Amino acid sequence: MTPKQFCFKLLILSWFCLSGVYSNAQTTVLRQSLIWTRYYVKVPAGARGVFHSEYDNRIFLSPSVRQHQFITHQHYHFIHNPAMETWIGASYSVVSSQKPENHIQLNVPEWRLWQAFSYKHTIFKGSLQHRLRWEERFIHQNNGTDLVPGYRFVFRLRYAAGIQWPVTKHLDLKMGEEVMLQFGERVTQGFDQNRIWAGLDYSFKKPDLHLELLYMWLWQQGSANTIYDRDIVRLTLSQFIKGAQKVAFPE
Repeated sequence: MTPKQFCFKLLILSWFCLSGVYSNAQTTVLRQSLIWTRYYVKVPAGARGVFHSEYDNRIFLSPSVRQHQFITHQHYHFIHNPAMETWIGASYSVVSSQKPENHIQLNVPEWRLWQAFSYKHTIFKGSLQHRLRWEERFIHQNNGTDLVPGYRFVFRLRYAAGIQWPVTKHLDLKMGEEVMLQFGERVTQGFDQNRIWAGLDYSFKKPDLHLELLYMWLWQQGSANTIYDRDIVRLTLSQFIKGAQKVAFPE
């Protein structure tokens, strides 16, 4: 399959996912704007491994300013060769609100275990990186106003493709898309979300420090009659300790 054919099939898959959302008589689309700020450090771990540590804070900007989510990912990458990696990881997340206009104070914790495989190949003067990720999610039970005992178990399958092109010696262009599907307890909609992004990654004079700024459009399934249409600006400060590799797509 050529890169052009692959990108075309990915767009077709995304279209079917979004078409399925509309076909289920969704009536409410909520427009929201957010800013994500993230610190990301990568450290070599052994001859063929890299440990990644991420800390990501997400805040609503509209329709009102409010904390949305804090999430941290810790993951180990085993490098099979320059093109292929296997990942294992764990994440912890606290969601404060899905609707910033809702004044209920409820922080919902979630734990995740996940496994992933990535493959990267050259395209023109840049690279195209694919990632397939499988997550086991443990979401704290709640009744809408308070936490209740127990966790809800959900599987999620994520496929991402990201392109990275060098623009100058210190500046890279990033573009990509990710589709997520979910299965499990009380899951009535298989489609979870679709993300599309584009942005720039600038490396400072020290090659281990990067600043990334990108725009992301996120289309996410909410309740049975709600869709979240989100415009996101993400700012990331990344530190690449010698031996670590870049990743072409966001978490």
